[in-house]
Amino acid sequence: MIFATIPDEALKTQLIEAIKSCTKPHIYRRLLTIQLSAERKKVSELTDIFKVTPQTIREFIHAYNQGGLEQLLPNKKPGRRPKLSLTSEQWIVIIHQPPCSFCGAPTIELRFPRGSRI
Repeated sequence: MIFATIPDEALKTQLIEAIKSCTKPHIYRRLLTIQLSAERKKVSELTDIFKVTPQTIREFIHAYNQGGLEQLLPNKKPGRRPKLSLTSEQWIVIIHQPPCSFCGAPTIELRFPRGSRI
């Protein structure tokens, strides 16, 4: 059996505070997994509660036992940073401009006689 180990009351209080202040569901699930594991819930019981694989539960427990709460946070995804560094206000202005304001070309209004086919 593998269980999360919380060595002292200060870390237990820190875990409870992290659970109370957590806003992201996937982090909340990890924190609850650790709390219930520390209360001697079996991995099989935790898989039934959280609907994840036993391997996932074990990974959460191992991560916590090795590095504490920081190890439960997801790693940053690798990848290139976006080239455009516009603020959301700048994007709103750009999105609400008419298409021809980007190229500087005059707008053309097309009118077709009624009943004509293109």
